[in-house]
Amino acid sequence: MGAEIDRYLAEVCAQVEGALDRRLPQPTDDPLRLWEACRYAMLGGGKRLRPAVLLASCEAVGGTRDEAALAAACALEAVHGYSLVHDDLPCMDNDDVRRGQPTVHVAFGEACALLCGDALLTIAFEWLAEAGLRRDRPAAFAPAVRILAECSGARGMVGGQALDLALVGRTLTVPETEALARKKTAALFRAAALLGGICGGADEASLDALEHYGEALGIAFQHRDDLMDQSHPEVEQGQRARLQELCATAHSKVERFGPRGTTLRALADAIAVV
Repeated sequence: MGAEIDRYLAEVCAQVEGALDRRLPQPTDDPLRLWEACRYAMLGGGKRLRPAVLLASCEAVGGTRDEAALAAACALEAVHGYSLVHDDLPCMDNDDVRRGQPTVHVAFGEACALLCGDALLTIAFEWLAEAGLRRDRPAAFAPAVRILAECSGARGMVGGQALDLALVGRTLTVPETEALARKKTAALFRAAALLGGICGGADEASLDALEHYGEALGIAFQHRDDLMDQSHPEVEQGQRARLQELCATAHSKVERFGPRGTTLRALADAIAVV
């Protein structure tokens, strides 16, 4: 990644980490170590790429990286965190390590991990509602709640995980990979761009551009992830071509924002590099 986008991501990461640290309590009375597990899941590293997309989208439409936008960014990251905790469970992907440390169910037990994911998912909507109250226009954030629910639920990320489990053992074509990614991976990128636009007070045309940007970026991110893991060598050439096409599409969708869209374009450019 370029130096400027690296600096932006480092700033966002520090801000989001600090906000999450303040928002997740450390009670002395913590049955089953639930809050400890939530903090373990959310403060254990990560690139905070989705919050970066949200905040860059907010800035692209004239908003600022203030406490309301950070509350929305934390909400989005809590949904992402919950999905990782549940995806790692033995009944799902059965992973023992994430980001170089034991997964939540290994460190705290399966029951606590299940409740940890539930807690993170529900607190996300509390924080998103807070973002609307901080903006003094809670009614304007009703669409934000619908978007996050749709993108994280059965029509989005959860549905994508179900499809992924149903396709275990199959070698997917590039179009099939993208159909899966559109739900499982791209849904939260789409939500990130749209929530950022709502935080910044975007008009309908700008929200439409951001939605298409987020989806293209999310599918491109999945292709990049697959290429880096060398998980689908039989379709690698097609994935490389589509990665470039999708990043170019994402780039074009935010040209309308001029200099304020520089960070969004830089994020697309960075994802295009494998």
